[in-house]
Amino acid sequence: MSERFWNWLIFSDAGTGLRIGIAIGIFVALALWDLRRKGKESRRWREYLFLASAVATAMAYGLINEQI
Repeated sequence: MSERFWNWLIFSDAGTGLRIGIAIGIFVALALWDLRRKGKESRRWREYLFLASAVATAMAYGLINEQI
């Protein structure tokens, strides 16, 4: 891949959105795989919910910190 694409992916706001979308897609795929494999006994979604809440908390802290 070209250097221009990597610079766009890493340094642009649109690239940030793409990276977040890819990460969400990976977590959704893993959760669905666990649900399909274990059915009603799957509990992995709780771990993903914790990770998502930790990321949301970190983002909120970053936004508040930037405003101060």
